[in-house]
Amino acid sequence: MLITIGANIDLMTFPNSKGANSLSSEQNRYNQSELELEILRYLAEHPDAQDTFKGIIDWWLLKKGISFSRNEVRDALNSLIDEGLLLKFQTHDSHTHYKINSDKYLEVRKRILNNSSN
Repeated sequence: MLITIGANIDLMTFPNSKGANSLSSEQNRYNQSELELEILRYLAEHPDAQDTFKGIIDWWLLKKGISFSRNEVRDALNSLIDEGLLLKFQTHDSHTHYKINSDKYLEVRKRILNNSSN
């Protein structure tokens, strides 16, 4: 379910384990570093994956059962791009896609391992 909270803020919600919609539960709401880590985990498991912003939300994140705003995902993607871990590119049909920087794969794995104990 998509809930619009203001002019530019959409919050993604999902049924929780009890079947109710979860909106801002601290248990399910991820901060930016956690979103970054989830994106990196997905890419470490699927190193050839690439997708659009919408695809990342729909296929990489919502299926994990977490709550986040579109702006939070955009910020997480931009942070990973700034760190050089994620590449952003345009396809022939002018859609923007994101994928792992294969030159940084070991750095991605290291970051995941360093955060797995948290």
